[in-house]
Amino acid sequence: MARLISRRPLRSAKRHGLRLIGTLLLLAAALAPDRAAGQVEQPVSDEYVVYFISATFCIANAQPWFEGTIREMMGSLRTTAEAQGRSLSIVGVSIDVEAREGVRYLERFGEFDEIVAGRNWLNTAVVELVWRGALGTPTIPQVIVVKRQIDRSNPRGLTVLENRRVLQIEGGDEIRAWVQRGAPVTGARDSSEQGN
Repeated sequence: MARLISRRPLRSAKRHGLRLIGTLLLLAAALAPDRAAGQVEQPVSDEYVVYFISATFCIANAQPWFEGTIREMMGSLRTTAEAQGRSLSIVGVSIDVEAREGVRYLERFGEFDEIVAGRNWLNTAVVELVWRGALGTPTIPQVIVVKRQIDRSNPRGLTVLENRRVLQIEGGDEIRAWVQRGAPVTGARDSSEQGN
């Protein structure tokens, strides 16, 4: 009786498959929250998103302190968020017409978590923050701080329960003064409470 199929490749494939599954299980265990240490990620959490909106043609660029102020702002925000265990994202928004020019411009200020550049006042972020969401005004430079409440309990993905402006600073001098105070984002009231 002739053997048509060798059992050796099958055993080898099973062995490699089991190794792969074992590796994946170890990786999943390493990446999972440490439940014994009480570090389980909460299903609902807050995140602060800070939008810096400007462009190459912004008049504040002529100020010798402007670039350093924005760098200091990003450092202060990250340091505070880390110390308080708070989730933070800093988004650079350039309303330059050409996206490449806007990206190059924003790179001067340091590393952003996200960059949205191009299309002038029809920039995607500006449409959401200024025109559609009525969270801001068509002014540069400006900083808008948005607080999001995110529910991670949905097995299909994230649900953003709340997305509200807690702070808006317009103008280079105003941003500089805010940064000199440590760029605080907590304790600020919702714009609807401020009557804006």
